Amino acid sequence: MNKKFTYIFLLFILMMASQSCKEMSTLTATGGNPASKNSNPVSETVEPTSKSLNVKVPSVIEINQCVPLVISLKNHLNEQVTINENLNLVIQGNSSLLFSDSNCLTSQASSFVYNSNLMSKIIYAKTANSQSYVYELSEASNLVKPFSLILSVTNPLANTESLRLSLSGPTSLVAGQCRSYVVNLQNTLGVNRTSANNLSITLGGEGSGGTFYSGANCIGGAISNLLLPSGSSYISFSYKNNVAENVNFNIDSPIGSEIQSAFFSVQVQPIINIPPTELVLSGPSSVTTGVCSGPVIVRSVDAALSSAVVSSNLNFTVSGGAGFNTYTNSSCSNSLISPTITTGASSTSF
Repeated sequence: MNKKFTYIFLLFILMMASQSCKEMSTLTATGGNPASKNSNPVSETVEPTSKSLNVKVPSVIEINQCVPLVISLKNHLNEQVTINENLNLVIQGNSSLLFSDSNCLTSQASSFVYNSNLMSKIIYAKTANSQSYVYELSEASNLVKPFSLILSVTNPLANTESLRLSLSGPTSLVAGQCRSYVVNLQNTLGVNRTSANNLSITLGGEGSGGTFYSGANCIGGAISNLLLPSGSSYISFSYKNNVAENVNFNIDSPIGSEIQSAFFSVQVQPIINIPPTELVLSGPSSVTTGVCSGPVIVRSVDAALSSAVVSSNLNFTVSGGAGFNTYTNSSCSNSLISPTITTGASSTSF
């Protein structure tokens, strides 16, 4: 009886020990206390410590191409994220190149709103000049970090060969005459090349009595610069000098440009007066009795019938028979006894 009781007691002790080991195993696996032995493991979510602005720029930007600039926010892992409030963004740089539409017709304001929970915002850029432009995009309240970007614009048609300016036009002219000249952009072989950008050209060496004009007939005000448009290979101007002298034009490209300047010599000849040899009349071929007719123009000409100025006042008389009279005005009310071509002129009328 005692042996049987002892055996049962030992069996009970072994069963209790086995149950205790199972509970300890469960607690170790869950990492908790007995009350949480059936709970799941805890997973911690790490929040980004900061957000930064980012702009995605096309790897290749060509002149006159409207390209998208994609603005977004990224976290410290460089993952694209959103933000739950509106951001007031400011972009600093050449704003004339930025647009709000995909056709690059509407200018983009330098300050704009990046709406909350937005994944990205697109603005656009376009320019006719091949160069690099630097911008900085920031947020007015410094809620996010700023972003700097460079737009490198290239011209696929740009020449890598050496270029020079050349000038064509008359090398001799008479004082007071207007003459036209053409500035060409060429390679070293003299072959015209189109300009990759708008090219500013400086004009100099006009002389003491000379003036450069943009108009073909020496009209308008004096100029000292020309602008050769992108895609063009030449541009013209006109020149007049009232003084007889030798001048040397210098046509320069912008400072820092590798385009060679042009130099051009012009001899301004004095005016040579050839004395007139006769008078020539022109006017109505027929008149009506009692009706005022005209005007009649009298010119002094040389042997080649070219107008020739008189060196002193030339008085002459005109006769046309009975009843013929000359007048100074179109209503024939002011009588003219003796028409005169004044000194330095070559014509008069009545």
